Amino acid sequence: MNSKRRGWIWIGTGIILAILAALMTVKALSMTTAIQSGQAQSQQLAVVVAKVNIPRYTVISPGMVQTKHIPIDLLPKGAIVNVNDVYGKMLTEDAVVSEVLINQRLVTPQKQINTVGVNIPKNDVIVALPSSDLLSSVGALSPGDHVDILFTLNTGSNLSGSGQVTINAMQNLVIRAIIAPSLINNKEKKTMQEITTANAALLFAVSPQEALTIKFLKDSGAIMDFALRAPDSKNKTLTDSVDMPYIFDVYGIQSISPAPAIPGLATPALKPGQ
Repeated sequence: MNSKRRGWIWIGTGIILAILAALMTVKALSMTTAIQSGQAQSQQLAVVVAKVNIPRYTVISPGMVQTKHIPIDLLPKGAIVNVNDVYGKMLTEDAVVSEVLINQRLVTPQKQINTVGVNIPKNDVIVALPSSDLLSSVGALSPGDHVDILFTLNTGSNLSGSGQVTINAMQNLVIRAIIAPSLINNKEKKTMQEITTANAALLFAVSPQEALTIKFLKDSGAIMDFALRAPDSKNKTLTDSVDMPYIFDVYGIQSISPAPAIPGLATPALKPGQ
């Protein structure tokens, strides 16, 4: 009987020890999880991110950015940690909401007009061209776009009887900024189509000689248009100027000679306007 009682005691003791061991194991696992969670938390870093969509070349103000904890493993190289480092500067590329801002895309504007910043490359000058072309009027152009500037001008009569010629005057220029009275006098947010009105101006950085060429063409009454390039376009293409002889030659158009006069047949007089 005593032997049976001792057996039950040993069984009970074993059960109690097993329960205690299980509780200790659970506690140990909980502590390990907490430690791992704390370590994961310690591997995050507060960095500067965009609070709103920030267009390139827009001067950054406090309401545009905020700090956010991001896992270090997910941070891009050059992530900015001090929010004061971005105020008054601008990005060379668009930034979307919650995007981490990096030093490589941050520049200090040399000239600021309201919210628009402009940088002037060394040895270049800034020229302004009106946004009177069709691409600008439909809001298709933005700061940072690469464009060619096309001019059509009248050079006087030529063999075809027309003095018009179209040239690709400037290739692969970058729009440094778009300035409009609405940006200067109105604090409301505007869409790019609202900005690029007839009163808006597109700013370009060009060489002093190119600036003189653009001014001459404008002052000569040449008609200007922009041609939009791919964002990564770098090449300049050799182009031929286009005039009527060029059109006749490329498209095989035969010029029409005046009808020969018939002896003895009077040429009818033309009425006014004919």
